[in-house]
Amino acid sequence: MTGLRRPLLLTLLTQLFAFTAACGYTFEPTVSVDISRLNVDERNRVENLEENLVEYLEQWDDPDGVDFDMVIPLNMQILMENSSPRGTVYHYSATFAISDLAEHQYDDNKWGFDLAEYETIEQSGVYHSFTSLLEFYINILVSHQMDKLDNFGGEPWLEKSVRIAQNARFDQNDHGWYERGQMIESLLSEDQELMRTLTWAYHSALYFYEVVENNYEAWNAAALCVDILEDIPATEKRARFFEFAYFKLGNILKEGEDPEFLNRLKRMDNAHAGYYDRLLDSM
Repeated sequence: MTGLRRPLLLTLLTQLFAFTAACGYTFEPTVSVDISRLNVDERNRVENLEENLVEYLEQWDDPDGVDFDMVIPLNMQILMENSSPRGTVYHYSATFAISDLAEHQYDDNKWGFDLAEYETIEQSGVYHSFTSLLEFYINILVSHQMDKLDNFGGEPWLEKSVRIAQNARFDQNDHGWYERGQMIESLLSEDQELMRTLTWAYHSALYFYEVVENNYEAWNAAALCVDILEDIPATEKRARFFEFAYFKLGNILKEGEDPEFLNRLKRMDNAHAGYYDRLLDSM
């Protein structure tokens, strides 16, 4: 692909695909709260937490969403480790994991928060050591989904997480927030821009191939993926992309009946060379 073709293709794909950037979403949540390490009295105080979190996620409200037509699977796991009284509330230590059951998962082992007995779990717009950590990671997962629909479409949700991390610095439960702040900065860094554009180009290719059934535009988007991949260092992130995308990406490139892009893909992704060879042999 020439130096002129990539900017032109980026412009065309943006025009064709950007209408989805206004897409809203709901969650399909699964929540697990493990309270087995707490004593009986401590368990009683949080016995309904799992149920309350499911309701909290099902009623999630996001003013940036317009039409709620995207369903995002969301798996949340909390392991409560210990509890101690702190004035009128109780202080807890816990580990946390959240994923979209597909490409993205985040694990956090430095979580300390205050929670009143039978406290209502809700979105309030005010920093809270419990719900704000949830919202920090939820917004990151939403940003990944929005990056699929529009180039850097997840920016507003990443900025929400930035604001949460900034507010956390003034809370007494600030343990781990320096690391979280570093993480969100890395997601917004220039180093991450190519990976985010790659995500958008790949899902544009799937959209044109599987939904619109326009093989030409799908091939263009897939060819752009190859261009971008050649600019990304051979890191673990690139290897993970190949692992979940190689099959469909290769199949779409085959539709172009041009071996160049499949051969370039094969040179970068030796782990799936046999698959690319079979596609090349069938052309």
